[in-house]
Amino acid sequence: MDKTLKFLPFILWLIHSFLLIWIHLGFPTVIAKRIRQRRITSYEVVRLYIDRIRSLQSYLNVYIDERFDRTLIEA
Repeated sequence: MDKTLKFLPFILWLIHSFLLIWIHLGFPTVIAKRIRQRRITSYEVVRLYIDRIRSLQSYLNVYIDERFDRTLIEA
């Protein structure tokens, strides 16, 4: 039971981390619609996802092959 209680905050954090962008921008179909309407730019969307990846990287202790500079140029 004690391990479950310690694991619960991690699960909640993980759900929050992945849903935060969707809460901020909307689901992918909404994001695409907002880009077409020029309410947001693809650069802003990519930047938010990169920030989220970097915040998760340190917590999950994983290696990510970063192409972020090139990705932002393409956006």
